[in-house]
Amino acid sequence: MNRTLMKKSKNKICLYGLGTLLEQNFERIVNMIGSKPDFVYDRNALFWGKRFKGVLCLNEPDFKKKLKNLHVIITLHYFDEIAEQLAQLGCRDITVVHYDKANSTASRLTPYQNIRDKLNATETATLSRVSEWCYITGSTRGIGLETAKFMAQNGVNLILHGSGQNNSETLKSYFSQYDIETIITECNFESPSDIEQHCNWIENDAPDIKLAYCNAGVSLHKNEASFQHGTIDGWTKTFKVNVFSNAFLVRSLLKKMSVLDNGKIFFTSSAINKKTDELAYSCSKAALNKMVQEITQEPDYYKVEFCLIDPGWVKSDMGGNDGIYHMQDLIPGMVFAAFTNYSCNGSWITAPNYRNMTLQKAINRGLAIGDLH
Repeated sequence: MNRTLMKKSKNKICLYGLGTLLEQNFERIVNMIGSKPDFVYDRNALFWGKRFKGVLCLNEPDFKKKLKNLHVIITLHYFDEIAEQLAQLGCRDITVVHYDKANSTASRLTPYQNIRDKLNATETATLSRVSEWCYITGSTRGIGLETAKFMAQNGVNLILHGSGQNNSETLKSYFSQYDIETIITECNFESPSDIEQHCNWIENDAPDIKLAYCNAGVSLHKNEASFQHGTIDGWTKTFKVNVFSNAFLVRSLLKKMSVLDNGKIFFTSSAINKKTDELAYSCSKAALNKMVQEITQEPDYYKVEFCLIDPGWVKSDMGGNDGIYHMQDLIPGMVFAAFTNYSCNGSWITAPNYRNMTLQKAINRGLAIGDLH
């Protein structure tokens, strides 16, 4: 565990952000700091004046009044805007908590000034992928389609996976507007014979693939895939699409990509937890994460990079209307690691944390916080 809170601050300590992350990691963060915080703070007024783990939550006026003499430790995943706002309000002692994001465990502390210095010092050129081939599963809608649009706009040739003839025709029609080559493929990821045929095509007939997004996934209704009411068929379908198909696709992609420099495979994952109504989905993503973690450490595959991307809870057909993020919030988070020579191997990227950034700024941020290395 990282205990380097650098120099011992003379300022009183205030943890910023009262939510699930802090609830799960409070004792761990206290251990990393070396003492219990003097205060906590959250923008939600319902917490003001109350105690969190025995620590007083300041109200907004008191927080701002004390700010110049506080060491503020931001406990939220997305710290960028908060840290900048605090700096503008006069706070000069800001630290960020980093998490092992696959299981949301606090792992290290970094002074925000260190991140800021790296951002200001880094001027990173983007990597052109014009005329290279990118393979994307689940590209008929949602995250896969959004990713494909960005690739097309940047001159990347596309191999797009759809699940039926109607989807295929729609894709072909839409992407004809771009000056790229497009191949539409069809495969039912619930069918072992379809997957086998598709994998054979990837290995023997597909063009040289430099980028791949294993994005296709299902999250079924609770009557099929919850802990309480799910069926064997529902759980089996979830794992077939979300795990088993990816394992065999990646095996075939590696045969196609292993001789190529700067090949990267991205996996759409999830940090979902405490959702027993969606437990089959949650367990399938945990299994996917484990698979990627294992193959990342396999020496035979070192030439190809593997990276997990968490899109967060998105408003979509799968995520529903209650999602926190819109589809446009995922760009450039879904794609920036593909457009750089820096490595993303073994990384877990939270896509919405890069929203509203240019491609170059996203790459700079990735280097500053360790998503790229």
